[in-house]
Amino acid sequence: MTTNGISIETPLIYSNPLSVFTSREVYLKLECTQPSGSFKLRGISASCIEKVNNGCKKLVGSSGGNAGVALAYSAKKLGIPCQLIVPTTCVPRMIDRILAYGIEVTISGDNWAEANKKALEVAQDPEVGYIHPFDDDAIREAASGIVTSTKEQLEGKKPSCIILSVGGGGLLGGVLIGLETVGWEDVPIVTVETEGANNFHLSVQAGKVIAKPPNTIAKTLGSTCIAPILMEWVPKFKIITQSISDAEAANGCICFAEDHSILVEPSCGAALAAIYSKLVPKVLDDNGYDSKAGPMVVIVCGGSDVTTQMLLDYQQEYGL
Repeated sequence: MTTNGISIETPLIYSNPLSVFTSREVYLKLECTQPSGSFKLRGISASCIEKVNNGCKKLVGSSGGNAGVALAYSAKKLGIPCQLIVPTTCVPRMIDRILAYGIEVTISGDNWAEANKKALEVAQDPEVGYIHPFDDDAIREAASGIVTSTKEQLEGKKPSCIILSVGGGGLLGGVLIGLETVGWEDVPIVTVETEGANNFHLSVQAGKVIAKPPNTIAKTLGSTCIAPILMEWVPKFKIITQSISDAEAANGCICFAEDHSILVEPSCGAALAAIYSKLVPKVLDDNGYDSKAGPMVVIVCGGSDVTTQMLLDYQQEYGL
């Protein structure tokens, strides 16, 4: 297992609470332990290193979420100036977290697409490297390390499924590359989105990219559309798409905090909710897969947009 000096190799742990709950072996790939707080650091750091090696003197990006935090952390580690352009919808606590890394933050546009347009304008300067938050080959390739390291850590066991959240598709794209690399193309993948940000589920159903404005508490799942390349890969893998409610995503966060004393945001809670809401193992069995064929692996992607007060508020709002 190798890393690039910015991201780290993350632990894979056996979850006794979830194993007891499902009567199956459940393992957790703790991407939440990355220094920036989420799996995004794998791909974003790789993309930053690539730009710097190509001669860029400054970096620019457009995410006010976990990709933005990962970009800020990577720029600080590389010692290179960085400008992050975020929309007016970016919450102050995330802006403060990003500013703490010493980079420049510019607020522009009412949504990510408008902020991204401004970032692309800045990147017209040949010395400025543009960092896409999810749709980039370097990002997907780096994220594939989640699977290759998981295979080593399972020490010969083959998963009965891999469960993950989907937003723009950077994580899913990396997982698909990783599955192909290790010869696990036949391992079922359960993708989970909230109903207000389920563009991947809708796209798979329609057989083409569907773009729907997000409306969900899982803000970092709220890409207006998925990376188009995913639609080319879908037929090659065993993918089961699932949509859950915001309440279920919030419950996933709360239950996980109680079971493992780890805070994650609703975007990550969506994947955990697949188990806590008992979608898994049921959807595996319903689709003809043997849910007891091996351990179930949940990618705990992490996320910085969470506080203890937020979880208490969700608990009250949804009656959890």
